[in-house]
Amino acid sequence: MRAVIYARVSTGQQAEAELSIPDQIARCQDYIRAKGWSGEAEFVDRGYSATTDNRPELQAMLGSAKGTPRPFDVIVVHSQSRFARSLTDLLIHERALQKAGVKLVSISQDFGDAETAPMMRAMIGMFDEHQSRETSKHTTRAMLENARQGFWNGSQPPLGYRTHVAETRGKKQKKKLEIDPAEAEIVKLIFALYVTGDGRKGPIGVTAIAGQLGRLGLKTRRGTAFTKQFITKILRNETYIGEYWFGRACAKTGALRPSADWVKMDVPAIIEPQVFAKAAEKLERQHPLKTPPRVTTSKVLLTGLATCSACGGPLRIATGKAGRYRYYKCARKLDSGKARCDGVSVPEAALDSAVTEAVLDEALAPSRLSEMLPLLIKRLQDRRGDQAAAIRDLRNRKAAETRKLQRLYDLLAEGALELDTVLRGKIDSGKDAIARINHQLARIEAATQAPLAALSSAKIEAFAKAARTRLTDQADPSFRRAYLRTLVSDVSVSKEAITIQGPNAAILAKATAPSGSGLEVPSFDQEWCPEEDSNLHVHTDTST
Repeated sequence: MRAVIYARVSTGQQAEAELSIPDQIARCQDYIRAKGWSGEAEFVDRGYSATTDNRPELQAMLGSAKGTPRPFDVIVVHSQSRFARSLTDLLIHERALQKAGVKLVSISQDFGDAETAPMMRAMIGMFDEHQSRETSKHTTRAMLENARQGFWNGSQPPLGYRTHVAETRGKKQKKKLEIDPAEAEIVKLIFALYVTGDGRKGPIGVTAIAGQLGRLGLKTRRGTAFTKQFITKILRNETYIGEYWFGRACAKTGALRPSADWVKMDVPAIIEPQVFAKAAEKLERQHPLKTPPRVTTSKVLLTGLATCSACGGPLRIATGKAGRYRYYKCARKLDSGKARCDGVSVPEAALDSAVTEAVLDEALAPSRLSEMLPLLIKRLQDRRGDQAAAIRDLRNRKAAETRKLQRLYDLLAEGALELDTVLRGKIDSGKDAIARINHQLARIEAATQAPLAALSSAKIEAFAKAARTRLTDQADPSFRRAYLRTLVSDVSVSKEAITIQGPNAAILAKATAPSGSGLEVPSFDQEWCPEEDSNLHVHTDTST
């Protein structure tokens, strides 16, 4: 008889000696020798649950068993639960093996070939499945309680975080999340680029952010390039504002659990709630299933922002006199006539000018910038502390990677290692890691060069003038439109007035950025004051 051994251990069982891989194999080998069989091969799945048959080595063994000619006659396992903890999987695969002429033998539950053997195997299978469900319940309860106490349950932390041992209970180390300073700077940069831009242009999309991170030499934790899917996931992750929900979805099926079963964990925040809300609003507004592409790609300044105050419908461009005149008109009135809405009709140039001038007068007036400057400087000072921690962390990582690389070189010089493919890969990996760290260090160190001293009135006036020039530049509609959306969330138009709502005004981004770097993107969450200009019939409102 030709025999193969199948051994398996799931992640949470590695320390259990009676279930360890070497122990299973040794016992199966003893059994094979005692039977006088020949051992042909070993198939081992490490870190896989037996509640599913989606295991690479199991599938390879089952596929091999059905080959022609048949390569082995019997599969030996330590216990039936090593092969399957699902009764359905057990019966299906055992029947398929029987058809292929292969026998499944459990050395600790050997019922032989008696008539009652199939019934006994099925009963053991039912018990294993029940025990697996009960173990899963106990494990889930323990993990929920662990989360309620504020401890991390062992999964990979989101980018920007790492775990640290908060306390030790017996032999058990209890861990919590803390901010990883270097990775946190990448997360902040992603949000800044998406919400306010890089100081030279307005906000950019997730695809453009992925490209910019690549040009800066930034990689994910696994050393791969950032993708738009990865960046979108970051922008939607509430953990970054200090709210992590454990148990939101089933780990096996991905199905959403009832909200009453979720456990909220407080973690250190990386992103301010106002910035996160702005990113969420933009993601919602630009979702392809909710917003037509013409709205997100249009060069019309107020498309997607301007609404009719009478009915709440969007304002749409309509033309007159064979296209000589362009107006913002209520879309519902255009589609259904006055019976639906007796809405507004405003010349495009007049409304664009009124809104732009009102925003410039409120948010970018030199007197307003002077009032807000102390707050900006305070926030930049706080940011410097984060950047200093990130620099220290990156320098420590660089030193550690350099030491590892130097040890490999020393062993090569001593003749203790040969420069084979594996070693060359380790050396290249170490060099790549150091190169990525150097890129991050250069970026963060450049950002710390921005002067914190108070700006002169002349410089503030020059910046306000430059911003006015860019925001009124008809030759650059994409910049005007994108930047306006960092300052304005809604423009409601009636026949009497224009109401502009603007939470989270993102201003002074370029005023204090390092010259030419375009990387320092400070933002303001101070709302600009509501005022009414009777000449323009425009008033601003920050109540939302």
